[in-house]
Amino acid sequence: IRFNYCAGAYSWGTTLTPGSEGVGIGLDDRTRDVQVYGNYCVGNEGNGIQVNSGYGNAVYGNICVDNFRFRPGRVCVPREMDSAQIAYVKTPGLLIFNNTCISTGQVHQKYGISEAYSGVPSTGGRVFNNLLIGSSVSGLRLDNTGVSATENSNVVVGSPSLVLNISGGATAAGAGTISALAGNVAAEGPLYQPIAGSVCAGTGAAVPSIGVSFAGQPLAAETPIGAHHAA
Repeated sequence: IRFNYCAGAYSWGTTLTPGSEGVGIGLDDRTRDVQVYGNYCVGNEGNGIQVNSGYGNAVYGNICVDNFRFRPGRVCVPREMDSAQIAYVKTPGLLIFNNTCISTGQVHQKYGISEAYSGVPSTGGRVFNNLLIGSSVSGLRLDNTGVSATENSNVVVGSPSLVLNISGGATAAGAGTISALAGNVAAEGPLYQPIAGSVCAGTGAAVPSIGVSFAGQPLAAETPIGAHHAA
């Protein structure tokens, strides 16, 4: 699933419990070995990208901006696990890397990337090299019991916490995951393309050979943080 513009999806279920409704891109039960990359997901009433109960899927090089944006007059009280630009659950071998998630003050956008709940782990999964900007509670929310996906080398900007566990408690960030000021990201333009020498330029962990940037260029040579190579 690549190079799509996904905007304005409605939650056609009840707006009080939107669940998986209104997502920009959703991989539902038993989806296997699917790659989601180069997509721009903005202003949807659900997650920008949601991965649910599959195996071996990969989400990379995407930009998610201000999802969980509800139209005037539509009341929503989303579940905690849904309040993220990218959400996942029960997907062994899942890779979420080199995405840029931006929130500009959306009330329901609590997390950049969130694991839905514990007890159904994404064993062997990894969340890394993501740039997570402006989430109101934490850059990441994940199951830290040691049986689910791990995280490392993410950059969180403008959030009170780096990483929280499923219960909402603070948990130790993975190796290389840091908090940065917006000015230190040194980004150009509204989609946060890093400038050479910034904390996001060439500082990420090694990526699989499949990895490409938002522009479709191979990531392996530079390994940036987020969906862009440095300008």
